Amino acid sequence: MRLTALFGVCLAMLLAVPSTAQLDEDALPDRLSPEEVLRSAYANRYDCDTTGNIELVMYASSGSSRRRLFDTVSKRIDGRLRSIGRLVEPEYLRGMTIMTIESPGESEDTFIYLPTLRKVRRVTSAQRADSFLGSDLTYEDFERRRVDDFVIEGMRAERFGGEPVWRVRARPKRPQSYASLHTFVARRDFAILGTRYYKRGAEEPFRTLDAPRATHVEQRGHVLPTRLVARNTMRGTRTEITITGLVVNPDLDESLFSLSTLESQRPLR
Repeated sequence: MRLTALFGVCLAMLLAVPSTAQLDEDALPDRLSPEEVLRSAYANRYDCDTTGNIELVMYASSGSSRRRLFDTVSKRIDGRLRSIGRLVEPEYLRGMTIMTIESPGESEDTFIYLPTLRKVRRVTSAQRADSFLGSDLTYEDFERRRVDDFVIEGMRAERFGGEPVWRVRARPKRPQSYASLHTFVARRDFAILGTRYYKRGAEEPFRTLDAPRATHVEQRGHVLPTRLVARNTMRGTRTEITITGLVVNPDLDESLFSLSTLESQRPLR
């Protein structure tokens, strides 16, 4: 999942979002294409403004853990998503702030404010596959996803977490840390329940991201997760993401989403 995905829960434009009411699950596979399913899932996840608190707990293969706590806000401006996350804990990282701006180019613009240096640095395209603060998330996960960024390879109906889903297979058009991904989309409301990331030619995923159904909440027509679990099967590590205080489509000032907010440490709420 991307920064706008995590921080916008986002971490969630102008697309028609199907009703989140119970749908005719047996009829839908005959009516919807893989592109329509994925477009509806991305609209549900990303096409909203949000505020919330995000806790990351990172577990090493040895069982040791580290904790990070963020305040987050996101807003769509001129049809593109902007998001900010500011570290609250641990104390030695307090004030570190990350802002992502969705751009029409090859990648999103991501900036990091480092309080110890009192400088803003830009995340380069070469760093997009880097681990985010030592977690099982990368900067790629934080970018907003769009159907046009992928070549859709197929879709089939199956079950995931005990409920009917579509499994949509796709590969990115531009280079990523993964060669393909499988997205599990709930047939009843288009919630994304899981994602699997594959290396080229691999039959098993090297990374997984799950959003348990029981942790989803519905606000203003969007069904969003409040807990996610990322696992790196190659390293034997996992990262648990918990979102509290989630508010969908709050009133947010557009001027908040600027580099001056990073440098001045302007309050996010």
